[in-house]
Amino acid sequence: MSIHVNESVATGTITVEVVWCPSPRNIKSQTLDLAKACTAQQAVAIAAPALGLGPDDLKGLSLAIWNIKSSGQTQLQSTDRVEVLRPLTVDPKVARQLRFDKQGKRGAGLFRIKKPAA
Repeated sequence: MSIHVNESVATGTITVEVVWCPSPRNIKSQTLDLAKACTAQQAVAIAAPALGLGPDDLKGLSLAIWNIKSSGQTQLQSTDRVEVLRPLTVDPKVARQLRFDKQGKRGAGLFRIKKPAA
C-alpha cells in the first residue's frame, strides 16, 4: 500500500489563485504558492505586479473569496480563489432597466417571442 502525500501539505504551503478583471471580458489571474498563514490582502499584494496593479490601485478595491465578499484579513485555505473586485459604475437595477428598455418588451426574458421548432 502506498500513501501519497500532497507536496503542499509536506512543505507547509497552500496554492491560491488571485483573479483581477480590469475591464469587462478581460481577466488576469496569477497562481501562487503561499505560506499557510497568508491572508487575502497579502496574496493580492504579492500578485499585484503580475496582474498590473500598483499600490495605489489596491486602495479602493474590495476582495472576495470564491465570489463571497470578505475582508483582507481572511486567512486563506488551499485552492481558494481570491477575486479583486472593481467598484460598481452603475446600479445593477438601473442597468437591468436600461437593457430592458433597449431590447423592448418582446425581446427580453419571459416576454420574448420564441421561434417555432423546425
